[in-house]
Amino acid sequence: MNSKIILILFLLFTFSCKNEDVYQKHIDGFEYKIFSNENNTQRINIDDLVELDLKYFSESDSLIFNSKELKGKFRVKVEDKENGGMFQTAICMLHIGDSASFLIKANDFYTKTIKTELPNFINKDEKLKIELKTKKIITQDELKKEYEQYIIKKEAEENILLQEYLKNENINVKPTKSGLYIIKLKKGKGEKAKLGDTATIHYKGSLINGQILASSINKGKPYTFKIGENKVIDAWNEALLTMKVGDKVKIIVPSKLAYGELGYKNKIPPFATLIFEIKLLKLK
Repeated sequence: MNSKIILILFLLFTFSCKNEDVYQKHIDGFEYKIFSNENNTQRINIDDLVELDLKYFSESDSLIFNSKELKGKFRVKVEDKENGGMFQTAICMLHIGDSASFLIKANDFYTKTIKTELPNFINKDEKLKIELKTKKIITQDELKKEYEQYIIKKEAEENILLQEYLKNENINVKPTKSGLYIIKLKKGKGEKAKLGDTATIHYKGSLINGQILASSINKGKPYTFKIGENKVIDAWNEALLTMKVGDKVKIIVPSKLAYGELGYKNKIPPFATLIFEIKLLKLK
């Protein structure tokens, strides 16, 4: 009798161990194994912003991505499957605290979820193994607070670089009310600029580290614009209104007066203080 009980227990244990290695098939075409955390009943839904650990592997088990290698926290905005592919359906099966493994076709994952082209070393029909652990859902209040702290931190870092630059360049002029620094390099004797004038200038612009961004002199062609229109950053308009024809100035432009927290394309980074030398050639 005892031997029969031991045999039954052995078979049950063996079956449960094997079952842990068996993927179940979802109606949408992917396969999954979920290791539930029964202590947490917070379900993940569409539109949630979820913080998680994520790794995915090729079919040959080569690691392609590991979120723990990133500097910051890894988060995913949950979309519907039409916009985000099978991965979005898969993640909506989980609760916070769950771990899971999914087998998802590479073409679906790359083109719909990551929204990029397949790497050359990945076959579109192969299945990627995606392993993840859900950590928390980020609320809008948490996101707002994080963003505010980020802005404070980056503005402080920018100000440190600005103060170092002013010290190293022996610049003692006070900023204007807006925060713009205007240093007179050469005095002209011509007409004073006013709002609505069409100004022709030569300029050179750089980042605070000296990296040249643009130069009308290098292009061999002056730049013309109407003072007060939105074709240039406000700092240029403010500087021009202090100038006469023939004047040359150097202006130091904190990011809040230029391209701010977003920067400009791939040329100007976020929170970048800009340096310009401007010479007013003529007014019309």
